[in-house]
Amino acid sequence: MSQGISIPIGEKVPLHMQLYNGDTGKFVRAFVKNDSGIDVIGSPFTLNHVGNGLYTNGALSMPDVPFVESTYQVFDDSGFTAKAPTHGDDVDIFNKDPDAVPGPGLPESDAMAIEVVVDQEETVIESEDNSVEIITATPEEVELDIQSEEVSLESVEEDHNTVEVE
Repeated sequence: MSQGISIPIGEKVPLHMQLYNGDTGKFVRAFVKNDSGIDVIGSPFTLNHVGNGLYTNGALSMPDVPFVESTYQVFDDSGFTAKAPTHGDDVDIFNKDPDAVPGPGLPESDAMAIEVVVDQEETVIESEDNSVEIITATPEEVELDIQSEEVSLESVEEDHNTVEVE
């Protein structure tokens, strides 16, 4: 069990479990809850074997909560119904990094509302904090750069040239 690993909001949470006997034929899940005891979006996370009994998953980004707690469980089957009697549960606690502040133009919450208007002649983007940059835009596809993470919205409905991203 590790305590107090500090992670900035939005950074990847290193979900991992090492089976010290090097067992490669197990199935591992991480059940992740926030500080209120509520499952975070995506939980449980299936950890993949990467070698020598190490199972990992890098899909979780640190939410804007004081901490998240990950409980790892090992199973003998891919359906996650038979817990492995030879491996106990393990727990990691990941704290929000108190020194990390949101970058320029980033809201305090995980959601950001952006309106993109695309038509044949011009493309307009509206964002109060100027944190969004258009990479390409056509009526069929909108590609944005949000906090340096690329987001694509494809197949914009013909009747609607306004797309909201949250």
